[in-house]
Amino acid sequence: MKKPQLQSKVIAALENTDATRQDIVAAMGYQPGSIHRACQRLNRVLNEPFLGIGLGLYDFAYSDTVFLTKLLDFLNVDYSDEVLQEFILDGRKYAQLSTPHLEINTDFVRRGESIISLMDYAKTRKFYLPKEWVFLGDTEVKSRLTKITHHHFIKHKGRLRKWGNITAYTYHSPCGDVVKIDPATPTAR
Repeated sequence: MKKPQLQSKVIAALENTDATRQDIVAAMGYQPGSIHRACQRLNRVLNEPFLGIGLGLYDFAYSDTVFLTKLLDFLNVDYSDEVLQEFILDGRKYAQLSTPHLEINTDFVRRGESIISLMDYAKTRKFYLPKEWVFLGDTEVKSRLTKITHHHFIKHKGRLRKWGNITAYTYHSPCGDVVKIDPATPTAR
C-alpha cells in the first residue's frame, strides 16, 4: 500500500492558513457548543494517514467522509471525485488492517505455573509496531526488524524472565504475512 498524498496536502494547506482550529471547525459548520469536541476530532483526523476515514468517527454532525470533504473545501485543497473515492476506499482498507507485531518464541515448558502468573508475563512475549509500516518497502521493514530483534536479543541476553531462552521472533505484518527471524542471525526472511 502506498502512502496517501492527500494527508500531506491537507497538512501543507493548514500550515499556510492563518485560521485557528476553532475557526476551521466553525467554518465547517459546527455550532459554538460543539467547537471543542470538533477540534479534538480535527486533531485526531490530522494524525491519521487517511484522515480519519474508516475509523468510525462520528460526532452527530458529520460522518468521516463529509467531515473530510468539508475540511478539504475549507482549506481549498484541490481534489477530484475519483481521487476522493479512491482515497476513501484505501482508507477503509487501511482501517481493516491489523496492527503489526512481533511475537517472541521461547523454549518454555509449563511446570505448574498458575495461569494468572503466565497471563501477567504474556505481555513480555509480544510487542506492537506502528501500523504505518504498511507504507514501507520490504527492504526497509526487514532492516527495521533486524535492528529491533537484534537490540531486543542483546538487551535481554537471549532470555525472557519466566519464559526461558529466546528461540525465534515472529513478525506479523498488517497484511497478514508472517516472517520468522532467527535470533542467532537476526535477518528477516
